[in-house]
Amino acid sequence: QRGCPFRCSFCQHRESDLVTIDAKSRKSFNINRILKEAEWICANGASDLAVLDPTFNSGPHYLTVLDALIDNKYKGKISLQCRFEMVRESFLKKVIQLAAN
Repeated sequence: QRGCPFRCSFCQHRESDLVTIDAKSRKSFNINRILKEAEWICANGASDLAVLDPTFNSGPHYLTVLDALIDNKYKGKISLQCRFEMVRESFLKKVIQLAAN
């Protein structure tokens, strides 16, 4: 996804949505594309994955993306940018499960 609805004064992404008509709107890739990319990443032995989305865990499909990595047996390192106040137990459980792969 692209864009952030929060506008934190300290963040480099605070103005990423100023070009959109609705400041709260965000652009997202199609979930099928993301799932295919997760499958490709796992099938091709990627060993270091960095999700450069500061609001990764605020989108509608972040748990589905983690499930895809788990299901496809991703075994490398992963770095996720997340909103701390939006971290939920379901997210932590999936991250732990992913780390156990």
